[in-house]
Amino acid sequence: MKKVTFLTLPFLFALASLGLFLRLSTPVKAAAGPCSVPGSHPSIQAAVNDINCDTINVAAGTFNGVVGITRSLAIVGEGPGSTFVDGGGGGPNFYVSPGLTVSLESLTIFNGYHVEGTGIYNEGSRLTISNTRFMSNTATGEGGGLYNLNGQVTILNSEFVTNSAVFGGGIYNTGIITVAQTLFRGNSAVNQTFTLGAGGGLYSSGSGTVERSQFVNNRAFANGGAVSNNGNLLIRQTSIDENFAVSGTGSGGGIGNSGGLIVISSAIINNNAIDGGGVINNGSLAMINSTVSGNNGNGGGGLQNRNLATISYSTFSDNMALAGGGILMITGTVNLNSTIIALNPGGGDCFIAGGVLISQDYNLDGDNSCNLSQPNDLPGMPPLLGPLQNNGGWTQTQALMPGSPGIDGGDSATCPPGDQRGFPRPIGPACDIGAYEAGMVVYLPAIRKP
Repeated sequence: MKKVTFLTLPFLFALASLGLFLRLSTPVKAAAGPCSVPGSHPSIQAAVNDINCDTINVAAGTFNGVVGITRSLAIVGEGPGSTFVDGGGGGPNFYVSPGLTVSLESLTIFNGYHVEGTGIYNEGSRLTISNTRFMSNTATGEGGGLYNLNGQVTILNSEFVTNSAVFGGGIYNTGIITVAQTLFRGNSAVNQTFTLGAGGGLYSSGSGTVERSQFVNNRAFANGGAVSNNGNLLIRQTSIDENFAVSGTGSGGGIGNSGGLIVISSAIINNNAIDGGGVINNGSLAMINSTVSGNNGNGGGGLQNRNLATISYSTFSDNMALAGGGILMITGTVNLNSTIIALNPGGGDCFIAGGVLISQDYNLDGDNSCNLSQPNDLPGMPPLLGPLQNNGGWTQTQALMPGSPGIDGGDSATCPPGDQRGFPRPIGPACDIGAYEAGMVVYLPAIRKP
């Protein structure tokens, strides 16, 4: 029979006392929550360093930049007109370490100077930016406002203004980027010796979507006054207006494309470059429901093509060049369907120096220079277009005037469900040619019986 040992009462009391001591002496981590600058912490960096701050509320005022973010959090200011993060001539204003989830909201990020990513350098994290202004940040390399290095960035309702770099004055992207309702104005891409520069507003070699945004008065020395794309990019419901590629060999005043580019329901207007005032295409371009108007270049006022472009339900008008006011073919192929190319006062509607322009039918060419030959094409026909103006929707268009041969002249089999403005197609027996669907939709109010 085994011996049973009983613990004495004093020994049990000692064990209980020891447990109570351990519980009382073990530190308890405070629950994460909001912090304030300059309330609970004297600086943004001090709040970032405090692991108990998962949301950092920054008051109105000007605060030091050059902040290193090494954990997931949110930084919220009181608005871009109130809360300013000043790089003080250094940078990056914010550096985001890899593998994080970070959001920045309601700030102005300005006055940074660095090699790359002067406003924000995002190294492989998931970053959301909203209601934020990037202003007067300078990079001597890439990404004056933002450098996205293989991260995933979403930008909403923000502004990139007067930032500069050699590549990507506003944004330089090698990852995935989504931009919505954002203004790019007055950004530039040029080096100090005026020999390089691409993507005044945006330079992307990754993938991205830009929608319901504006690129105005951006400049690049060599390529892509507004946008230089070397990856895969979708531009939708966006205005690209008065941008420049400024060198004597500059190309793509609005857009320089060497990747895969899709342009939908957008306006590429009033841009300037030597080659391709509106767009130069060295890659793959698909354009649908868009207006290319008022652009200027020596070769190809609206478009200079050197690879593959497919253009449907679009309008090329009022562009000027020495050759190919509307479209200049150098090499490659342009496929046209239900598109208007007309009233381009300099260089003709089309000039085919090389390559092949293929009509897929239902096109209208005002001066019979585009070699249209399909049964429903309208070569040498006046389009009766209205001026470039706001006719509804997110971007400017040129309306078809009453009696235009473009009305009901499009290919209904391939017709998109709406025009550039988002108005339904067709209105009438068939879709209209070009980016604008003529007619009016009247919605009668419901009548409620008493």
